[in-house]
Amino acid sequence: MGLVGSTLRTGNYQVLWGAAFLGWNVKWIRGYRTTAELRQALERGEIDMTTFGASTDIEYLLRTGKFAVVSQSGTVKGGKQVPRSILGGAPIISDLVKDNIKDPLAQKAFAYGEYVSQVGMWLALPSRTPDRIVVTYVNAFEATLNDPQYRVEFAKIDPDSPVTSKADLEELVRELAKVSPETLDYIQAELKRQGFGSSN
Repeated sequence: MGLVGSTLRTGNYQVLWGAAFLGWNVKWIRGYRTTAELRQALERGEIDMTTFGASTDIEYLLRTGKFAVVSQSGTVKGGKQVPRSILGGAPIISDLVKDNIKDPLAQKAFAYGEYVSQVGMWLALPSRTPDRIVVTYVNAFEATLNDPQYRVEFAKIDPDSPVTSKADLEELVRELAKVSPETLDYIQAELKRQGFGSSN
């Protein structure tokens, strides 16, 4: 399982849960610099699997006829998790693993991972930022989302990716803020059990 960088990223939670609850035999290969390097590593046979979020990466690999989508995290629309159309009939990972998670702490860790998987690139203002600056950022965010030209340009990069609302983002941040130290410790222990921190 190849991944960019040396830490778990949002899309990698699928593989974490697949190994934890479905018996996937995973060896983590860390340190790739970009998703382009991951694509090349797949094509060279250097790695067997990885995760991608952008439709363009997925479409490119599917066109080769050499790769298949094992699972997907899905996307949230109208408060409900639904499959991404680009991934065809690939099952949502939560549908595959949820009945296998019996431990309450594991269930909390999985729920946290579900929220984290909705986060892509992000920007946050520091605490105690003056209200007038916060309002300026929020207004700019909403104006960007409502700009038809932005939507056209964004669709060229990732046509299958949903555009979220301020309310949805606020709810997501509220849920992520509820995570307990015990939940994070569980995730770290599971990563260690899978050999994530060992040298490759």
